[in-house]
Amino acid sequence: MRATRLDRLPHDPAAVAAAPSLATHHYAVMAPPDRLARSGVAFAPQLRNNDTLPVCTSVGLLNGALGIEALNTNGDLAIAEGVELPFYAGCVGCIPTPAAIAATGGATLLDVLRRQSSRSFDIGAAAPLSADFAAIPVTNRSGLANSMALLGVGYWGVDLYQRDMETVGDNPWDDDGSSPGAAIGGHCLVAWDHAGLGDTDTGRLAT
Repeated sequence: MRATRLDRLPHDPAAVAAAPSLATHHYAVMAPPDRLARSGVAFAPQLRNNDTLPVCTSVGLLNGALGIEALNTNGDLAIAEGVELPFYAGCVGCIPTPAAIAATGGATLLDVLRRQSSRSFDIGAAAPLSADFAAIPVTNRSGLANSMALLGVGYWGVDLYQRDMETVGDNPWDDDGSSPGAAIGGHCLVAWDHAGLGDTDTGRLAT
């Protein structure tokens, strides 16, 4: 895992329950593809200050947009430098300077999604990013796979533990049943593709 500031805050279960949902949509019960292979798609996720600032929830939106753009066009979405800073500041209510942002405790995914939906995300282009959002229930592996296959990418919040940060080289994250160590924080990831739905299959995540 790249050096990253963790900053996803825990969600409020009541707020998530009241958020737009695809729980009754056929997307929620469709069988996902056995394999989602996108190695030939030119998706290049960007770090965008998340090595030093707690902006992963905002950078995750930008990387998700880059991924969807790569799936549907030539991947020529232009995002100006530094746009994640004022957007994140607006989500958490601080001034948009690196020092002020560094002092914050992070954001919840739902707050970030709501701000993007209601006020859009100025990326320095002719038109800002603006889209409604809805959640697919992800209580099982099929739901996780469908969030990628049916919505383009998954915008996921995860809890990370000390063992996760010790993964080196090309070794995958793997819950092998051993103690994960101390909890160290929440993080936002973009789920991209998966090699299968079995216990030993792997998926790729942008962080």
